[in-house]
Amino acid sequence: VVYIEKILKTQRVSIIVGGSNSYIEKLVEDHMFMFKYKYGSCYIWIDVGRSILNRRVNMRVDKMANTGLVDEV
Repeated sequence: VVYIEKILKTQRVSIIVGGSNSYIEKLVEDHMFMFKYKYGSCYIWIDVGRSILNRRVNMRVDKMANTGLVDEV
């Protein structure tokens, strides 16, 4: 919360990227943050079915493993 308040005090447009939909929903709806009510905001996110998301994540992990992830770790 402290970091969010610091960022918002800069009077710059804040962009939150990444995280799950549940993370964004918590940020928007939770009484501790209350972005929806306290700040002029616009929310854009893509709601993807779990099967599609799992397929994309699996493809990405396979690609990372094939390009040296194991050696890097």
